[in-house]
Amino acid sequence: DVYKRQLYDWERNNLISIPRRPDNGYRVYGAHEMNRLRVIRMLRKARFANMAILRVMTHLDSGRREDLKTVLDTPMREDDCRMPCFSDNWLSTLMDSEKCAREAVNHLEQMVKKYA
Repeated sequence: DVYKRQLYDWERNNLISIPRRPDNGYRVYGAHEMNRLRVIRMLRKARFANMAILRVMTHLDSGRREDLKTVLDTPMREDDCRMPCFSDNWLSTLMDSEKCAREAVNHLEQMVKKYA
């Protein structure tokens, strides 16, 4: 099942830790775990890498709520990859693309006014 494999992957990558029932070892998903899974799922759908998500979750777990965009968007030296993944700089890339698109639209509008 795809969803089971996804949950195991997230657990194996330390994105989530699910408590287990002592009598049978089954996982117990409470409100905290469900909320965390929603955040992870949303960030994965936005194509963030597991390492970027782990940085944010670790930041949140430490009680910090500030600078989440920076934490999500900035690979750390200790991250387990030699080169940052594209998705580790997703927010910066989107903001740069938006800036370029706005500049292009402004340029086109100026051209239209000039030659109209």
